[in-house]
Amino acid sequence: GTLPSSLADLTGVRALHFTHNFGLHGTVPPALYSLPDVVAMSFGGNLFSGTVPSSLPPPLELLTFDNALMTGTIPDSLGDLEELWALNLIGNDLTGTVPASLGRNGKMRWLGLGQNPGLTGTFPDTMAGTENLEILHIGKTNLTGSIDFLCEDPPALSYGLADCGGPTPMVKCRCCMY
Repeated sequence: GTLPSSLADLTGVRALHFTHNFGLHGTVPPALYSLPDVVAMSFGGNLFSGTVPSSLPPPLELLTFDNALMTGTIPDSLGDLEELWALNLIGNDLTGTVPASLGRNGKMRWLGLGQNPGLTGTFPDTMAGTENLEILHIGKTNLTGSIDFLCEDPPALSYGLADCGGPTPMVKCRCCMY
């Protein structure tokens, strides 16, 4: 089934978790992105299509669209979400570059962009400002360059997954796992 737009009529909702309900499909009703008090939105593991929303409630702390059917680019406006600590967009069909604006998310601890082969360019060095980043997944993308700036002493990064192995690594990283 699909998500009804009437869900946006619920007041005081703090979390929307529709993760891994394999029968859900279509697009997420845009009105859900305007719920002012929502701090968590999880839509992963479904057949939701569309683009990553560019307008989201300021208190948002967690956004997941992993393993869905999302297309388009990662919006620059995600860098304006000061409370965002987890962003999971793994396993979609996203294209373009990783916005430098994500480096403004000083609270970012978990960033998953892997398995989006349409992501290109270099991983932005502005992410050095996310000193709380513990988990990074950018494997199986077409990102290139070095992310060694995330490996400073002591590194906050406890788990890094990038295309940094093999005879011709796409990404240089001295602290990544793979």
